[in-house]
Amino acid sequence: MKPSLSIKTLYRAPVKTILTFILLGTVTFALFSQTAEYVVIVRETNGAAKQYTGVGAAEITPPPDRMTGSPLYKRIQNGQFIEPARCEPLTLGRTKAIAELPYITSADVRYMTAGVSDTYYRPDDGEIFYNYTARCVIEGTLGGIEYGDPQMADRSIKFYSNLYLEDCEVVAGNPPPISDGEIITIRVDPLTYVEDEVGAGGVLERCAYIHNIAYTYGGEYIENLRIGARYAFVVRFEPLNIVQYGEVREQREYYLSDHLAELWCGAVWSLDGAPDDYLDAEEFAPLRELVEITNADAHTFDMVYTEDMSAIMRFADGRTALAEGRLLTPDDTKTGSRVCAVSREFAEENGLGVGDTLQFKLGTKLFEQYKGFGAVAAMQERYEPAKKDVTFEIVGVYADVDSPSMQSQDPYWGYSVSTVFVPKSFLPVDESELAEHKFTPAEFSFKVENAWDIPTFLEEAVPVFDEMGLRLIFHDDGWSEMASGFLAARTLSLIKVVVLSVATAAATGFVVYLFIARKNKEYAVMRALGTPRGASARALALPLLALTVIAVIAGGCAAWAYTAKTIAGSTALSVLDKFAVNTSVPAPVVVGCILGEILLALVIASVILRRIGARPPLTLLQDDKRGRTRSVRGKNI
Repeated sequence: MKPSLSIKTLYRAPVKTILTFILLGTVTFALFSQTAEYVVIVRETNGAAKQYTGVGAAEITPPPDRMTGSPLYKRIQNGQFIEPARCEPLTLGRTKAIAELPYITSADVRYMTAGVSDTYYRPDDGEIFYNYTARCVIEGTLGGIEYGDPQMADRSIKFYSNLYLEDCEVVAGNPPPISDGEIITIRVDPLTYVEDEVGAGGVLERCAYIHNIAYTYGGEYIENLRIGARYAFVVRFEPLNIVQYGEVREQREYYLSDHLAELWCGAVWSLDGAPDDYLDAEEFAPLRELVEITNADAHTFDMVYTEDMSAIMRFADGRTALAEGRLLTPDDTKTGSRVCAVSREFAEENGLGVGDTLQFKLGTKLFEQYKGFGAVAAMQERYEPAKKDVTFEIVGVYADVDSPSMQSQDPYWGYSVSTVFVPKSFLPVDESELAEHKFTPAEFSFKVENAWDIPTFLEEAVPVFDEMGLRLIFHDDGWSEMASGFLAARTLSLIKVVVLSVATAAATGFVVYLFIARKNKEYAVMRALGTPRGASARALALPLLALTVIAVIAGGCAAWAYTAKTIAGSTALSVLDKFAVNTSVPAPVVVGCILGEILLALVIASVILRRIGARPPLTLLQDDKRGRTRSVRGKNI
């Protein structure tokens, strides 16, 4: 039979043809749209998962109460010394044990040393934090003394004694510039503190000075100073912005002595009879050392050696953000790239940006991370000269997002604005010296980079951390909640695809049965008339194939258009509001669905035709006759 004649047989039973077309088109539409939705959901959620990384850290339990204060020295609160809160450190062994837990893909331990710049000064962290570098040594001629009243219990301006200095010269530190002929006023606490008594004076929210039991510069002491004599004074300074008559003017406050130096270096040094190079003399050795430490601290930056800045908790949770350029990556450490990232405050203060270079002398003494303190020495036992010269190119500028007051509540988790991040490959400390080093909680962190592993990791890791006496701190930007919704939506969509696939297979099988299996007589007649087996099979299969192709393509195209417009409203995709969701259906899915259903019809038809072709035409006629007889009997009954 000619193909054209074979296809014309569809017109002989128009109702059956139309119903078959509707059935095939409908199941194709349903299967195609659901398959397309599943594929798009999987593609987009996997794309979203690549944007999420879990960053974790560990803290010894229970953590201390949060408070601002020096990590090494007591602070004054209501006239009493208060021990600062300390975070119990993590050992290197503990960090390694955590890094070996399942699902953790990388871990980073960070170290801090001093980096001294000959060009740039250390920025001030602001009035919330005690400024350890606000110490200076000023040489000047004592021009006069004004005695305060110790009876002024409220410590008003009349309480302090004042020393007036003329012809001043800054020997150490970075105080505000002193103009020619300017007279400097140094405030002096008129009381002498003995035994357990303490004294503190402050401006704004931080202490400008703290006196301990070594403070001896009361009223009796300054009475022995000679007007007109030249002295070197160790002082603390505090620049203030005063609003007066609607204008802002700077007012400098200087206070005699510094509590970190009182025990080993006096605050007043007579220079009468001293040579110009008096600092080289043996009797001035303590002052010489203090000058060296003070000058170094004024230029000291907190060099943090890291392999991956994105693993730092403050960067991961958004409290510190990238303002310009990029963060340091593991590749920078692997390649030994001379790159760094600096704070926005430091960059703006010095007119620096991405592409500029900085030169530092790196120190080998390790310091603990602490906001507002960092790697400054401030005293003898913390000081070690920095020697290794390295030049870095700025590739990133970062900025704190949370307020200073918030940062002061977790000083062990924050970095000073003087922090410079550099690759760990530049750490100037031998590996053998690091074995006994202990880390504050913020100096160790790890990553779970496969976002789909995060929920499982959290479920399994929390009990493990509890057993280790640690509190797990983890940030995934809300992925855990999103992942559960994604997986539920994907599972539901997959179930629908499976159910519709079964329904499609059943519908296709039914159609093939109608068009081929019930035409034994036609096939037998063609064979009896001498038509070859292949030609006979094609005569039966061709109408089915033509109808299937038309119905499947029509249903597929309709489903394609429908899905492209409606899939964005899917529950799984609607939560991806942070991302540009691509709702286009991949072409391979379109082709696969259409060809798959056509191929399914051909396979079922081939199986049935093979079974029919294996039987003699006479047998087929007899079976068809029996079938018709049973049908008639059934109707009669």
